[in-house]
Amino acid sequence: NGWLAISPSSAEKHSLPREAFVATEGQYAGRPDLGTLVAPIAGKPAQALEEGKLRSMESLTHRAARARSVLQGKGLPFQVVCNRAIILGMPDVQADKKGQLQKGEIVRGFPSGSWLQLDGGVAAGSWVQIDSLSSDSTGPSLEAQWAKFTVRSAFLEALIIEWPGLQLERRVTYAVEWRSNSTHGESNEGRGSNGGHAVSKTTRIHLTEI
Repeated sequence: NGWLAISPSSAEKHSLPREAFVATEGQYAGRPDLGTLVAPIAGKPAQALEEGKLRSMESLTHRAARARSVLQGKGLPFQVVCNRAIILGMPDVQADKKGQLQKGEIVRGFPSGSWLQLDGGVAAGSWVQIDSLSSDSTGPSLEAQWAKFTVRSAFLEALIIEWPGLQLERRVTYAVEWRSNSTHGESNEGRGSNGGHAVSKTTRIHLTEI
C-alpha cells in the first residue's frame, strides 16, 4: 500500500515510536518528484540483518559486563512501572520470552543502553527492556531506584533535591538535567527557562535559576 512498517528493533535504534512507518514512494508522502524512496536490499538481506543483530547483541552484552565490573558485581535496583515487563533470553525484541515482571516489582541488574541484564534469581542473565515492550504501556518499563529524587526544599526559582545514589567505594559524579514544562514558548536567556544541567559529587544538589 506504499508504506513500510518499521520493525520494533529498528524503531528503538533510531528513537522512533514503536509503531512507525515510512513511505516507499514519494507520491505517498506528497512528493511524487522524489520517485522511489525505499527499495529491497539486493543480495542477502536476511543474512546482513542477522549479522547486524548479532553485533548489536554482542555490544550490549559487553557493555553489561563492563557495568558489572564498574558496579563491583552489585546490580542496580529498578522498579517495574508498567503493567508488565517482558523477560527475554537476549537483548533483542524478537528473542525467546522467559517470563514477565509485574508492576511494582523490584529487580536488580546491569544497564546496557536501553536494556537491563538481570542479576540474581531464576532469571539471572536474562534481559528486560528499560523502555516498554508492552502493548498496554507507552512509557518506560523500569525506573532506576538509585536515581529517584526527592525534593527537600522548594523556592521560587530553586530546588534542593536528593537521591539514593550508587553504593560504591569509588567516587561518583552525578549529572542532573532538567527541562521546562512551559507551554508559552517563553525564553529568559541565562535563566535556564528551557532546561539545563548541573553536576554534584554527592547525592544532594541545590538547583538555582530554574
